[in-house]
Amino acid sequence: MSDLTQEKIVEIMRSERFVMLTSVSKNDGRLHSHPMTPQKVTEDAEAWFFIGLHGELAEDLMETSEVNLAFAEVGSWLSVSGHVEFENANREKIDELWNDGVAAWFEGGKEDPNLGLMRFVGESAQFWGQPGGKVVSLAQIVTSKFTGDRPSGSSDTVNL
Repeated sequence: MSDLTQEKIVEIMRSERFVMLTSVSKNDGRLHSHPMTPQKVTEDAEAWFFIGLHGELAEDLMETSEVNLAFAEVGSWLSVSGHVEFENANREKIDELWNDGVAAWFEGGKEDPNLGLMRFVGESAQFWGQPGGKVVSLAQIVTSKFTGDRPSGSSDTVNL
């Protein structure tokens, strides 16, 4: 996919409700992945997340801020490398992003001492996909079962 652009990366990031955030554990140095829900994705490929500050993930991220976000749907996969920055004092952004889904996780509401806000800053992204989107991808996969031919696909990397 030679026409991969930052705009396309942002479009894919915005289309997924859930992502896998992979970080380095401060306890054992291993990679750990966690499902997360981006509250907002900006034109600059930044993603905003609420996070529980008293959990192991937040502790890991305060120690090592480099992370990877993985997005997947039928026929396409996106991996975005970057780092996170905690923005817990940004009351304006908390007010902007707050919603009922977030409230379910934080009993104390916007004043919950466990409430954290972090901004993911994308640095590079790699995309793997099959041309034509989901329908074509599914058709190619089914057809390959009968023909023995591999489905077509491509990969490209973009610096953000």
